[in-house]
Amino acid sequence: MKLLTKINRRFLIVSTILLAVCCVLLFYLMRAVIYADVDENLRDEQTQVTERFDRSGQLPAEQNLKTNRVHVALTDAKEMIVPSMRDTMVYDSLESEFIPLRQLSFILAKGNEKYSVTLSHSMLETDDLVSTLLIFTAIFIVALFVILYFINRNFSKNIWLPFNDTLEKLRSFDLTGQNKISFSHTGINEFEELNESLNKMTEKMYSDYSRLKEFTEDASHEIQTPLSIIRSKIEMLIQSENLNETQINSIQKINEAASKLSRLNSALLTLTKIGNQQFSDEQEIHLVSFIRKKIELLEEIIQQKKISVTVEGDENVVLKMSASLADLLFDNLIGNAIKHNMENGSIKIFIEPHYFSIANTGKPLIVSPEKLFERFAKSDKSSESLGLGLAIVKQISESCGFKLNYSMKDDLHTLALSF
Repeated sequence: MKLLTKINRRFLIVSTILLAVCCVLLFYLMRAVIYADVDENLRDEQTQVTERFDRSGQLPAEQNLKTNRVHVALTDAKEMIVPSMRDTMVYDSLESEFIPLRQLSFILAKGNEKYSVTLSHSMLETDDLVSTLLIFTAIFIVALFVILYFINRNFSKNIWLPFNDTLEKLRSFDLTGQNKISFSHTGINEFEELNESLNKMTEKMYSDYSRLKEFTEDASHEIQTPLSIIRSKIEMLIQSENLNETQINSIQKINEAASKLSRLNSALLTLTKIGNQQFSDEQEIHLVSFIRKKIELLEEIIQQKKISVTVEGDENVVLKMSASLADLLFDNLIGNAIKHNMENGSIKIFIEPHYFSIANTGKPLIVSPEKLFERFAKSDKSSESLGLGLAIVKQISESCGFKLNYSMKDDLHTLALSF
């Protein structure tokens, strides 16, 4: 969920709750104000009735109007009753319904006669007025709330534009690219601090990446030079006539170890270069003819192991990728199929648009398929293999966006590429 969406959602929830609470409070507030006004009018009428009765002894005339009602009756109350205010419901024959009334009751006394006077005011129109005012006020508040919501949403979008720009630049960030990432000025302190931190981080990444590239290149060069000297000296020692068989065997093992170290250095350097995306010579490769040329170069090894090789598929399949990476990828796939094959075995290569598979006969795996593509993983611990061939295949596949899959069926080990 986007941050702006989450903020707006919380704003909506809180605002809706506040709106409901405010409407309830507004209803009771308006009702209290109107009731206070009605009570004040009733008391004013009581004062007028009392003053007129004290001055002239004239009782108020009974009336039963729509909004105001007066009722006078003799009472036998022995004591003067304190004026009381109450709410009641009275059936109105004109309206054919019960209507709410606000009543003020008090006593008028003249000699031995006491009269109970009840002044009533209809609250029906008052309640209707309160409800109408509340509805229109609520509509106004909701409309205002909706307008403010969209205004705030648009303002928030504009405020967050620098952040989205920073995010987009981070998505397109390429450590191997020539152009360094640059963040725009925002004018917002928090975003400025974020961009400053990101600038420092990317600068350090560029610096570390450059040093790493230099280290791998220098290390490869510096290691290969003494290895070449060691191997040349070993060859001179082997050709010496003063060595016995034990010494020759020892020197031969040293030579094999030096050769393995040289191949290991080359393979690890290759993995590093792939990870650093230092192969960019992309071109169109006609896959079927490309694979057949690879097999022709390995014909002698294939014949020695008496392996039958078949290549089937669409002749028009074209793969766009670095030529150097393609050589590494398919050399390792074909080399792996030959190396781990058996005498009189077979290799079946199938090619179609967006798909390549190579299947070979061989011994069952002694490692789990999940570990097959890990570095230094070998199905035969005694093998002279470095265990980096399929690791290189996996690294290239991930670098090019290919999907690599291994399966075994009918004594055939199959490696498939989807591209």
